[in-house]
Amino acid sequence: MAHAKPTVRGRAPLARDSQQWMLDYLIQETGKVFHFQGEGRGRLPRSVRSHDMISKHLGLQARRLEAMAKAEAAAGHPETALDFYFQATVQYAGAQHIIFESNDEKRYLYAGVRRCYEQVIALAPYRIEHVDIPWNGTQVSGNLHLCPGRVAAPLVFYIPGCDTLKEAWPHPFFNAAHQRGMHVFSFDGPGHAESNLRGIRLTADNFEDAASAALDYLVRRPEIDAERIGVYSISLGPSGDCGSRPGTGAFARSRRPPRPARRSTSSWIWSRPAGSSCSRTSPSRKPKPSWTP
Repeated sequence: MAHAKPTVRGRAPLARDSQQWMLDYLIQETGKVFHFQGEGRGRLPRSVRSHDMISKHLGLQARRLEAMAKAEAAAGHPETALDFYFQATVQYAGAQHIIFESNDEKRYLYAGVRRCYEQVIALAPYRIEHVDIPWNGTQVSGNLHLCPGRVAAPLVFYIPGCDTLKEAWPHPFFNAAHQRGMHVFSFDGPGHAESNLRGIRLTADNFEDAASAALDYLVRRPEIDAERIGVYSISLGPSGDCGSRPGTGAFARSRRPPRPARRSTSSWIWSRPAGSSCSRTSPSRKPKPSWTP
């Protein structure tokens, strides 16, 4: 007897919709949702037994970390508080990420990302700016990590993959770019978390246009050496080929082979004659009950 396939809001039913039990089984047994995670159990708590449970249980874990951060800050331990706030930011990010609709639950969890990261900014040992950049009648955002004591320094333009967001890198206590005398700009382009909640979905070419607007802003900053801007991207980040398109007059670039890494990475060195840049649409997800207070 044929069984009705579950439907996913926002798109036509697919044959794979009846195979959700496979992913749920692997999540329960391994605590992982990505094939490239290392040996041992993954980062999901053992209380998660299916994909639909991730947002609730990571969200609860994030709230506990946020409470611990507040307690450490009140006790006069700013370094410990910062680390807990950063961990809470990442957990809230993971909780909201699996919700494909911009609904109340996703907005509640993403508010936790912003709330905790604002405390990271306040406690960081150097200046971090959350920057909103006008673009196509809306705005795109990034976090600018300014290297202390550097004037007109090189910049690393970081493009996250599709399963992360700008707040997740770099950790203020472990900033590899700062150790090498460079600023960092972590960017949420179309389809990434902050843009997604503004309704900015990814298209074939809008990431490049949005990143161009961000770069045009950044090269006007006196702290940034406009002749020395490099791109660091992970996972899906480089898939849109974030360089110049024919006829755009954007960045001229020379590509270097990526350094060996556990995750796919790409890097470019761009010389500056104008402004440039990358791509993903947000998938849909079947409705689930809200657990927000």
